[in-house]
Amino acid sequence: MKLTQRQWLGILILGLVGQLAWLIENMYLNLFVYHTISSDPNVIAAMVAASAITATLTTIFIGALSDKWGKRKPFMVYGYIIWGLTIIGFMFIKIDWIEPIVGPGLAVLV
Repeated sequence: MKLTQRQWLGILILGLVGQLAWLIENMYLNLFVYHTISSDPNVIAAMVAASAITATLTTIFIGALSDKWGKRKPFMVYGYIIWGLTIIGFMFIKIDWIEPIVGPGLAVLV
């Protein structure tokens, strides 16, 4: 199947938005945690590790599910939307709400 110019443009835009979200998550979130929650490198390492583990497990299970279902497009489209909304949602989380419940180390993982 040959892709149209419109489809290529959609893929390009979706890919760029995904890379921007990834950049924010992996670069600026670490700095935010360092400056506002904890300067302990172990806390930041735990957050990065939790993100990587979650991404790996999600990729494995959702990939298997999309193979079984036979349609990948809905998983990719809705996955990017959910991911983007989650990244945007980070700005609404206040450490003061979470830290008393789980402590400063685990507050980063929430």
